[in-house]
Amino acid sequence: MNVHRRFAESSVQHAIALATFAFVWLGIVSSDGDCRTLYAAPPDETKAASGAVPTDDVLFALGQLDAIGSALHQFQSKYYALAPNRFGENVEEVAVKSPMTTSPADESPEDKEIEELLKVLRTPKVPAAMQPTRLSWRVHILAFMGPSEVELYEKFRLDESWDSPHNRKLLDEMPKIYRFKDAPGSKTRFQVVQGPGLLFGAGRPPKSFDLEDGERNTILLLLTGADKAVPWTQPDDLAWTPQTPIANLGLAPREPIVALSANSEWIVLPGTISPQEFRGFCTPAGREVVDADLYQQKFESRMGESLKNSVMKRYGRAPKWSLRHIAATPAGDRFYLEQQVTKLKRLALGMHSYHDHFRRFPPVLRPEYIDPTGKPYLSWRVHLLPMLDQKPLYDQFKLNEPWDSPHNRNLLAKMPTIFRHSRDASDVTTTRFQTISGPKTLFQGAQGIGLNAVTDGTDKTILIVQTSVAKAVPWTKPDDLVFDAKAPLACLGDLGSELIYCAFADGRVRALKPTIPPDVFRAMVTIDGGERLPPNVAEFEME
Repeated sequence: MNVHRRFAESSVQHAIALATFAFVWLGIVSSDGDCRTLYAAPPDETKAASGAVPTDDVLFALGQLDAIGSALHQFQSKYYALAPNRFGENVEEVAVKSPMTTSPADESPEDKEIEELLKVLRTPKVPAAMQPTRLSWRVHILAFMGPSEVELYEKFRLDESWDSPHNRKLLDEMPKIYRFKDAPGSKTRFQVVQGPGLLFGAGRPPKSFDLEDGERNTILLLLTGADKAVPWTQPDDLAWTPQTPIANLGLAPREPIVALSANSEWIVLPGTISPQEFRGFCTPAGREVVDADLYQQKFESRMGESLKNSVMKRYGRAPKWSLRHIAATPAGDRFYLEQQVTKLKRLALGMHSYHDHFRRFPPVLRPEYIDPTGKPYLSWRVHLLPMLDQKPLYDQFKLNEPWDSPHNRNLLAKMPTIFRHSRDASDVTTTRFQTISGPKTLFQGAQGIGLNAVTDGTDKTILIVQTSVAKAVPWTKPDDLVFDAKAPLACLGDLGSELIYCAFADGRVRALKPTIPPDVFRAMVTIDGGERLPPNVAEFEME
């Protein structure tokens, strides 16, 4: 496949997969085309303190963040920068740090072609009028919004400062998307955080390559308190205060921190989060281990049926789900099922990102990764961490030591939420997301194989499966399911009436009925068995 096409398709798949939860589960498109993100804060945080943002206001703020994030994403696609920056030039080329390290032996002609393409992406193409910008990033992304915003953008003189006689007249024309409760006049509470070591204020426009800690775990912009609001065209936003980062936001005590991550998904952090952990979400390359998905799951589990009620009240219809059968499940099960599907999708995407880099699924067995018997020291889940926005955690492992060595065992407790079953406690360190190994499977022996060996079709071959509780393993341990062709379903354990959730090699997630015939399941596990799935195979799947 042409490398430019493959790179573009990979980027599109990445955007779709990471936006699935925010825009399919939470995102509802209204009749006028606006996307509203729905959220209901837990009671203790909604009523915590006077001045705290009410639930309806949080819903509205998240909807605005979605729209702003969409415009920023379009800006990035055109200019190869996350947004214009207040400080410095942006003509220098910076080194690209791959999430994985490639040795000369792993390189191929296609790798070199990809590297040439990346050289183009390293240097942003922001127009000279924005270097450095004399106007806020909020002004420059108007060009990627609706017709009225584009018309407003064309009124600005980009070569003049925000408070020039001409540009100052436009302050009163602040678009509604930047306006929020309690912010006076032409001031806005939607801001980025500026300062040394952050995305903004580094001396050049921020780029996606700066996000060494992962897009999902880095805050792009947030909602400040009313007293911190700034003129919307002013290029100076919230100043970073390392000693008191949360207090500097100007929020009420215990008020949740409503933010947008660099991958355009929302983050709602509790007001009680520690300053140290909050700093980890603000720095793009601080190497702190943080997990936005953990907070997302906590808030989802607390919302429960109130989310559906909020959607019905506002739009007269229920949320859309990625699998139709989830909408028909009891309310108590619906949200955790959606979480499981989302996790499988992201794991499949991570697998494909790894495959794009190494031409095979993890792990690649370098000599330092295996013991004398040829078995990997660590599971594929560990080696997948850089592709899941968890590079800082990956760097803490000693890859040449067993999973249960004194050093690596201490990292068990840092299991990312993406590997944890949604019904498990937050301190559980075992996972039910596993691969199936054995002859004619995707994982033959100690390492994965390449997609070119899947002759039965990627849409018919299982990549990752959710097992029973009894089959859960420590997430760092290199043990997964061993396939028995004579008893294909036995490797999953006793699932009872539980559906079999699988991510297939094409990235699609499907739910199989527990009554699926063993020979049909066997055909879905093997990669080149030549089996033909029966015409009635759809009877054993849940849409």
